[in-house]
Amino acid sequence: MHLRFIACTLLLLGTLPLWSQIEGQVFLYEKDKKVPAPSAEVYWEGTKLGTTTDTKGYFSIEKPAGASKLIAKFTGYKAESKMIISRKGQTNFILFAESTELDGVTITSEAEATRIKAEAAGLHYEIGTKELRKAACCNLSESIETNASIDVSFTDAVTGTKQIEMLGLAGKYAVIQRENIPFARGLNTYKGLAFVPGPFIESIQVTKGLSSVINGFESITGQINVEYYKPETAPKILFNAFANAGGRSELNALVRSDWNNDANFQNATLLHYSAIPIAQDRNEDGFADITNGRQFNLLNRSHYRLGEDWEGQFGINLVDDFQKGGQLAYLEDEGSSAWGFESQERRYEFFGKNGYVFPKEQLRSLGIIYNASFQERNSVYGLRDANFNQSSFYFNTIFHDFIGSLEHQFKTGLSFQYDEINEDLISNTFGPINLYEHQRQEAVPGAYFEYNFIPDDDFSLVAGIRADYNSWFDELYLSPRVQIRYQVHRNTTLRLSGGRGQRSPNRLAENSSALASSRTINFTDPYRVPEIAWNSGFSWNQNFIFGDHLIRWNTDVFYTWFESK
Repeated sequence: MHLRFIACTLLLLGTLPLWSQIEGQVFLYEKDKKVPAPSAEVYWEGTKLGTTTDTKGYFSIEKPAGASKLIAKFTGYKAESKMIISRKGQTNFILFAESTELDGVTITSEAEATRIKAEAAGLHYEIGTKELRKAACCNLSESIETNASIDVSFTDAVTGTKQIEMLGLAGKYAVIQRENIPFARGLNTYKGLAFVPGPFIESIQVTKGLSSVINGFESITGQINVEYYKPETAPKILFNAFANAGGRSELNALVRSDWNNDANFQNATLLHYSAIPIAQDRNEDGFADITNGRQFNLLNRSHYRLGEDWEGQFGINLVDDFQKGGQLAYLEDEGSSAWGFESQERRYEFFGKNGYVFPKEQLRSLGIIYNASFQERNSVYGLRDANFNQSSFYFNTIFHDFIGSLEHQFKTGLSFQYDEINEDLISNTFGPINLYEHQRQEAVPGAYFEYNFIPDDDFSLVAGIRADYNSWFDELYLSPRVQIRYQVHRNTTLRLSGGRGQRSPNRLAENSSALASSRTINFTDPYRVPEIAWNSGFSWNQNFIFGDHLIRWNTDVFYTWFESK
């Protein structure tokens, strides 16, 4: 794809904004139980924007700029208000009768570091800042080491690169996104987690099992979505410094600003620099214990609003990463015959989210997501050179509406993924010899439809299907997926899930750790075989209450089988 075409496309898309919608349900507390409140008033304090609930108490209302307090009212009951910080999500109200008087009641609670999202049809974990503070330094792979739902392991001791595992399979079989935009995929699969600084992260959402069809066709074992600090939620100014005995040091800065004091346009800049400049050999084996190097990471993002119906954000992300390791003699003198490793990697990215909320429509909205990136890596493994580069473009649309009532919701849209990937392996043993060369231009247009059935708080079903045509494999792939949740009791929740996913492997880029060995590497052809797999799972979430103490017990079983691998 020509850069001129990509640039023109992004300029056109940049004129659109990001959708936002607050949804929920209003209940009345009657005879020791809650019942839906039909025709209850829901409105934003200090504005003229409001709506009424349907026959089952459901409502949906857009969040205007500057509004923060949402109020629910029903005749004969005390009004309730809630502060809304996020610009999307589920918000429920319980209204008590006017005659009900509570005297001297104090309710206290502590936010959970990691929780299972109770209303989600799939097994969905929410990891907040409290959990992330347990590993406040470092990058994403190190920040989630404390969470039991994900396994983190080293791929090799030479580079010190960490990878994740979900459901017993490598992280490449999980979709890793940054704010619902594909991130750690293709060339970035190998080190993508290291390009997400911990202080940038606001929260992490982990889904075990197949993810929604909205997020693409590549999910097989699950999904990890990372939310960065937004211009409206980031600290006004924050500086963070870190150092340890291993010689590692970090500097982080977050700066938020409103242009001309205009709340309709906000900007945030996130900066990261880390380095390990000194080689150490404490076990005296002649090799550096930790790979030396440095990384610079810049994220600049802007959030804008055009009236009450249009909203959007756009930004850039620049990463420059350098690593050097091997024998101490090589680190001290690159011209020596000692074994050494070097890797220089750069990534340039432009991204945006935009959308439109249809006025006077209860739920109808249109969202647009786009992303363009270029990444290159040039590495030296002893007498081998490995060179990679990848140009990618991603586009996705999301149309959200309901059929008849809010019990029957659906999301549908079109997507497009383009990748141009080059992989080269050169041996310098007896002069430069090209051992492996692969070039791939892959265009994947697709379409999807997802149906959500939510009759009450105890049951939810999400069923979706997507169709994607892959130009590299010259084949149309179907990806059906389903998730079911049933709350047997307020403390007992059961979930079932299943479906299909596929991905395009990158043989050399995803197995770079093998290059640290002197073994001969053989490549088989042809290389036009996708990885296709099915996944099914069951989970049981149980809460046990002992006095003032709550114990959460979760059991999940997943099975994955491959059609091709």
